[in-house]
Amino acid sequence: MHFYIFSLWTEIFQTDLSRLKHTLNSVYVLCDVMISASPFRLLHMFYTMILGSIYALFNAIYFLNDGTILEGRHYAYNVLNWVKPTEAIVTCTLCIVLAILSQTFLFLLYRLRVWIFSKVFFKETVLTPLDDFESEMSSIISDHPSYTVKE
Repeated sequence: MHFYIFSLWTEIFQTDLSRLKHTLNSVYVLCDVMISASPFRLLHMFYTMILGSIYALFNAIYFLNDGTILEGRHYAYNVLNWVKPTEAIVTCTLCIVLAILSQTFLFLLYRLRVWIFSKVFFKETVLTPLDDFESEMSSIISDHPSYTVKE
C-alpha cells in the first residue's frame, strides 16, 4: 500500500500495467483487512520493516558486487540507484516511514471493522483495549490442560 502512496510523487511506476498491478494489490489488501476475520496487530509493522531493510541491504550489496539486471543497469529501480547514495538512503528511510504509516492505517481499519461488527451483531461495543496485545495462540495455550502446570 505504501508503494501506491510513494508512486504519487515519483516515476517508479512508468507503465500503465505497473500502476494497475500496484493499485489492484492495494485495493486487495484494503478489502482483505475489512472482510477477513484475521486479527491485525500494530506490532506486525516490524515484519514489514525488517523485510524491507533486508531487501535494501541486499540491493546495496548487489550493487557493490557489480550486479546487473537484464537491461545492463546496476540498479533495479531508479530510486535505489546506489551511484547516488543520498537518494537511495532517503528512499529507504521514506519507505520505512511509509511502512509505519500504512501499517498504522491498516490497524485503524481493523479496529473500525471490529467496531462495525460489534455494532451490527451485538448492538454494543466489544473492542478490546489497545494495550491488549495478547495473541490467540497464548489464549489457546493457557486454556489447554496439557500446557498448564500440574500440581
